[in-house]
Amino acid sequence: MTTANQCPAEGEVLAVYYKIVEVHKGAVKTLFHGLNGSRTIPVGEWLTADKKLVHDGTSKTQYLSGWHVLPTLKECEEYLEIFTKRLDLLCIVPCEVRGEVRPKVHSRSNVFLADQIKILPPLTRLPHSNQTGE
Repeated sequence: MTTANQCPAEGEVLAVYYKIVEVHKGAVKTLFHGLNGSRTIPVGEWLTADKKLVHDGTSKTQYLSGWHVLPTLKECEEYLEIFTKRLDLLCIVPCEVRGEVRPKVHSRSNVFLADQIKILPPLTRLPHSNQTGE
């Protein structure tokens, strides 16, 4: 699915985007597609998307895969409002992005697809307005 690169190219310009992940028992997990057969992904390591044509859920729309990211924390928080399940596990994390970053044109939100990301520590669980009991 994807492969991990240990370090960026020297002198490469990076941007910071935001990603929604699950954090369960200390492990960071993707929401859908995984890394080498596992949804668990490392923090602080470069991850390279395996670019291929994929579908969104039951949608017939195809797009070139990549790491789903949003350009601002505010947009990521707004996108998080769409989610209704497993809210106690969801977390927004900053990530460095490099390589091609392209809009996911059929998305309802300002979602981008990145070739490479690196999840930045520390992980902070952000409150979600749909959560109860907090």
